[in-house]
Amino acid sequence: MIIKQLLAHKNKIVVLAVAYTVLLTYSCLITPKEPIEIVSQSDKLIHALAYFVFTILWFVALFNPLRKITFKFTAVIFLGALIYGILIEYLQHYCTLNRQGDVKDVLANVLGTLIALVFINVIINKTVKS
Repeated sequence: MIIKQLLAHKNKIVVLAVAYTVLLTYSCLITPKEPIEIVSQSDKLIHALAYFVFTILWFVALFNPLRKITFKFTAVIFLGALIYGILIEYLQHYCTLNRQGDVKDVLANVLGTLIALVFINVIINKTVKS
C-alpha cells in the first residue's frame, strides 16, 4: 500500500529527490557564517540519516513498478549513493576552506544507505505478502 501511494506521486518524488540532492550538496559545501560545533557521534548520525532519506528518495524515484526489484537495481542505488558520498567528501576536502573530507563520514553514509535498503526490502516483502 505504501509503495502504491508513493508510485502514484512518482513525478513529485523525482522532483523531491533532485531537490533533496541539490540541498544536500549545498549544505555539505557551503561555508557556515559561524562555526558549527557538533559532537562526532551526532555528526555521523546526521550523515547516516541524510543518506537514509537520500537512498529512499532515489530508490522510489527510479523504481519501475512494472519490473521486479533485482539485485542489480539495488546495487545501482547503493553504488550511486556511495559515489555521491565519496564525491561530496572529496569536494569538501579539496574545494572548501573550512571543511574536511572524512572517511568516517563516508562510512556513516554507507550505513545510512544500507539501513535504507534493508528498510525498503522489509516494506516490499510485507507489501508482497499482504
